[in-house]
Amino acid sequence: MKIWKVTADNSSMGVTSYSKDQNLEKTTLKTTDVDFTGESMKHRWESGLLLTRRKGRTKDIVHFDGLTPCFGQKTKKIIEPLIDGLVEFLPVQNNDTDLYLVNVINVIDALDLEKSDYSTFEGRLMHINEYVFKPEIDYSQHPIFKVTQRPGSFPVVTDDFRNLILSSNLKGFEFIELWDSEFSDEMKHELEQKHKALIDLVDSLPGRRFNWNEAVKLIEAGEAVANGKWKLQLSKKGVFIMGQLEPSGEYFWVQPTYIPPTLLGKSWHIIEKSDK
Repeated sequence: MKIWKVTADNSSMGVTSYSKDQNLEKTTLKTTDVDFTGESMKHRWESGLLLTRRKGRTKDIVHFDGLTPCFGQKTKKIIEPLIDGLVEFLPVQNNDTDLYLVNVINVIDALDLEKSDYSTFEGRLMHINEYVFKPEIDYSQHPIFKVTQRPGSFPVVTDDFRNLILSSNLKGFEFIELWDSEFSDEMKHELEQKHKALIDLVDSLPGRRFNWNEAVKLIEAGEAVANGKWKLQLSKKGVFIMGQLEPSGEYFWVQPTYIPPTLLGKSWHIIEKSDK
């Protein structure tokens, strides 16, 4: 049995709550990831406009600014019977299609902290580098959920959720494996080696190296910089974001409230900017 992170691939429609048009900006959706922490929102939900920034080839799942999944009407109809009571479908406005943000209210103590690899700050879990889930839980009752230690992060799904999406011929979904209950120590070692190779590849890229102050100026000028597993840039909204390279090759992005002191002494080089 596997547990997955679900996201939208490059064929999907892209939407945003950001607009340079001041009149449109007044009506765009004001919610952010900090609002989605596993609590019910339907009684206080205020819909807003999500602007289409890319038409895409499918609207079954769409790219949204944050970590919260955004589904189209077709996906909602198909998946709702499986996850009824575990999520709230919150309607948003869009000129091209009917869209719903998926507020996952099913939060369970499924993360095995003794075996997972994670980082903390002031005693609070900040990022999970490697997920290990408790095998004794009956995940057939939890096809989509959030973990109690990170209710504000992205939700995860099980094979039941993924299989339904794939068998229904819904388009645009990308599933990233987080945990396999049959994952052996040998397989874990191979994954660690792959992760190290990805980090080494980033560090081996040619080009001048910059100190922290120089890197900050480059970021402010619109560049992205990297060192090892870390990548720094401005988002499309002009917000400073920090990414951490995962074994999958994807970056996990956050808007940091502080800069880890260890990053200040590193040397940085320019790298291709991510579409964030």
